[in-house]
Amino acid sequence: MPAVRTALMSLFLVTTLSGCVAPGSSIGRLSIRGTLATAEGVPLSNRELQFLLPAAYGLGGLDLVLNKPEDFGHQDHVFRITTGPDGDFSHELGDRIYHMSFWLLPPLGGFPRHPPAPFLLVRVADVPGEYYAVQTQDGQFRVYTDNGAELPLHDARLSELSAHNESGSNDDGRWTAGVIDLRVSGVSRAVQQADEADVE
Repeated sequence: MPAVRTALMSLFLVTTLSGCVAPGSSIGRLSIRGTLATAEGVPLSNRELQFLLPAAYGLGGLDLVLNKPEDFGHQDHVFRITTGPDGDFSHELGDRIYHMSFWLLPPLGGFPRHPPAPFLLVRVADVPGEYYAVQTQDGQFRVYTDNGAELPLHDARLSELSAHNESGSNDDGRWTAGVIDLRVSGVSRAVQQADEADVE
């Protein structure tokens, strides 16, 4: 029995120590890019998209158990982007501080190594009455009405949405980009003709 007790204690210590982590933070650059098109795939140029990056972005662990994002100097970040001639858009959100967990034993370093994939609220100005909650980490999204009720996709003017994230490192440091491609229905022919005239 003493030998078994010793073996179990050793296993307990190894398991405990191997999971020893310490909270910390890092900084990296965050950006958003993507495309906007009709349900048929025709690019929509000169269209405004409205985004909201929640104040809780970058916080983690026990940060929000006893605190609010504002306690860390975080605020909701609202910004607008206008699509280019090919329906493309991009926006730099600059350097962002984000929570990391440092694994001490074994010495694996800090995770995540790059800024977290952003969760965003997205609204297309030409599609009133609905907005989209998009998680670029796994591509999941939901459609909501202006009063906050969830809207089934078959009842929405959003016909398709795909999202993912990309990350890496360069001379400026670590970075993450949220990528969102949207297709919407209900674009009038008059607006389409205006787009074509702008391109010409």
